[in-house]
Amino acid sequence: MGTVNGGWPLKADIAFTTKKGNGLAVAAQAALNTLIKNGTYGKILDRWGLSSEAIAKSELNPAGLPKK
Repeated sequence: MGTVNGGWPLKADIAFTTKKGNGLAVAAQAALNTLIKNGTYGKILDRWGLSSEAIAKSELNPAGLPKK
């Protein structure tokens, strides 16, 4: 655990990687999107003073990432 410089004040998406095909990325994305939808994500960001860093949804392999 720690702090990651996301490039503030410019937008910088933060990501994590997993071994391809292990199913963890899909599960993590679903979990984060559930937290976003039910408001828990916002409460967590508020608690740490990070509301301005909020994302609207978690994306899996968004456009613009290099394919490997």
